Amino acid sequence: MPGEILERVNFWEVFRRGQNDSLITIVPIIVSTARFEADTIVNKGSTLGGIDFHTYIDRDIAITKTDSGTYIIKGFYLPE
Repeated sequence: MPGEILERVNFWEVFRRGQNDSLITIVPIIVSTARFEADTIVNKGSTLGGIDFHTYIDRDIAITKTDSGTYIIKGFYLPE
């Protein structure tokens, strides 16, 4: 949306490592139009909302937050 304010968060504020290189959401997230609750497991080679988050490990994430604290993922920052 024009004029929306993006917040920059560290990848590891949204995900933590699980077993077998999986990623686990720490907070509820929305990707595209799909909502995923906290503790959603993303196995290596799988996607959430069509995005392979393993590709973006250690990159900062551009988000907005809903009133309930859900992170709406808008994109990723390039490494500095």
